[in-house]
Amino acid sequence: MDVRVEVRDGASAVRVDLGEAEGDELADFIEMLDGLKRSLMVLTSGGGDEILVGGGPEHFLATIESPFGGWNLVNPDGDPADEPVDFTVGGQAITCPAEFTVTAAQVRAGLAAYESGSMEPAWRPVD
Repeated sequence: MDVRVEVRDGASAVRVDLGEAEGDELADFIEMLDGLKRSLMVLTSGGGDEILVGGGPEHFLATIESPFGGWNLVNPDGDPADEPVDFTVGGQAITCPAEFTVTAAQVRAGLAAYESGSMEPAWRPVD
C-alpha cells in the first residue's frame, strides 16, 4: 500500500509520501501518529481503496473508503453505551464513539485482516 502522512505546522498541513509498505512495515508508520503534529495517515491499496487512520498515540480511528462502500474498524471491547472518547484526527478535535476508538495494536490487526481479505469481525460496514 502507498502510505502518506499529514504533517501539521499550526493551521497548515502538508501530506508527505512515505512510499510503499505492507504487513509489519505499516506498524512503524502507525507509531508515527502522535495526535499532534501527525494525526492522519492515508493508505492507498492497489485496488483504489483508501484506509484513513487518525489519532495517536493512544486512541485511533480507522476507516476504509472504497468504490464498494465504507467500513469502520471496530473495538471489540468498546460498547456503544460507553462514554465517547475525545482525540485529534487530521488536526481536528473529534468525539468518537467508544466502539470505534481503537488502539495501535487493533489498527495493526485490522490492517492485517484487510490485507488477508477478511473484513469481519474487525471491520463493520458504514450504514
